[in-house]
Amino acid sequence: MPSLARYEVVSLLSSLGYGGLSQVNMNLRPALSEQNVTLTWLACGAEARGATGWFARLEHRESGKVLGPSLTKDTERAAAYRKYILDRRPSAVLFHILSGPVETNLVAYLPREILRIAMVHTITPATYRAARAVRDSLHAAIGVSPRISDDLVRLCGFPRDMVFCAPNGLECRAFSAQERMPVEDGPLRVLSCGRIEDIAKGIFWVPEIVAKTRDLGQKVALTVAGDGPDRAELERRVQRRGLKSCTSFRGWVNVEDMPRLYAEHDVLLFPSRFEGLPLALVEAMAGGCVPVATRIRGVTDFVVQHGRTGYLFPSGDVRAAAHLLVHLASDRKQLFAMRRAARETHWERFDIGKQASKIVRILDQIQARPRRIRDPLPLNKWHIARGLRPAWWTSLPEPVKNRLRVMRERLSVV
Repeated sequence: MPSLARYEVVSLLSSLGYGGLSQVNMNLRPALSEQNVTLTWLACGAEARGATGWFARLEHRESGKVLGPSLTKDTERAAAYRKYILDRRPSAVLFHILSGPVETNLVAYLPREILRIAMVHTITPATYRAARAVRDSLHAAIGVSPRISDDLVRLCGFPRDMVFCAPNGLECRAFSAQERMPVEDGPLRVLSCGRIEDIAKGIFWVPEIVAKTRDLGQKVALTVAGDGPDRAELERRVQRRGLKSCTSFRGWVNVEDMPRLYAEHDVLLFPSRFEGLPLALVEAMAGGCVPVATRIRGVTDFVVQHGRTGYLFPSGDVRAAAHLLVHLASDRKQLFAMRRAARETHWERFDIGKQASKIVRILDQIQARPRRIRDPLPLNKWHIARGLRPAWWTSLPEPVKNRLRVMRERLSVV
């Protein structure tokens, strides 16, 4: 006879939850299930009608629900979410800060007895501003990296006892079991993998880094896997830098094919401007693909042990990144040693069971001693909190914002 669920948790995704959030849910659901916790995803409204397409497997698609697929107004969507939650009475609701303004804003409109936890996935000022806006209506907040947890206390005024760190995990067996292609003396096989956009991912630095590596006398074979709004511009830049003959664009890769993709490459080039705790780095390490990534304090330097399991370079420093690629290409013994170290350490640090266990302990704690929170707001007074609306800096030209992001990270400030 199947055991009864210890907790039932509803996770609000929104139409903006494509990619990273759906991956987090896919990874967590089976790991939580092993500890008698059910995780159900929810999305709502006309923009979420394609939500099931976020999930590669039928079991994940069927583990959630799209509410009101014809709804377009924020108030209608909020009411649909609230009704489902009140009818279902889950043990807790998991909010992903800034996944969508309606979903995040709903925190303040639920009855006090509904336990609510915020999961914070990235280090941007906009994300912290949103977290601060709903802070007093939360029972707990989870940062997916030490940097985020510390920032929530230091910068956002969260009480220390309501903030937890549960680093993103991965079911590593599929990656570790994949047979790797041997280290060879030919071109360094470099992979860029994920959403193709420049604002967060710094994707336009990739052709600059590869071109500089070639200028330094090293042959490179570049694979770009993924898709996104900046793909056409990236292809133009690859062409302009004379890299077309050594670059392959794969498009989106199925989840089941990711272990083989990493196994086919020597290095994951990861020049992001900001992250939370990037699963791509964890996947690459599990698959023995050595990461060469931007140093993001408390994020990438928490995942990658510089000089042992990968290399880190200052944000936007194309020359430094190129020299690291040249070093790995010219010292294949070092490349092999780092590959082995990465595969050996990912199990003990980023197994998905560890993240699931931490979340269960958080549920235990807030159920036993729920924090006193702000009185709920009436739904007929619905308004989006100021901290969830666009701030003044969002109107700055994108090149200006990008320069500020690089400066922030190099100076270790928010």
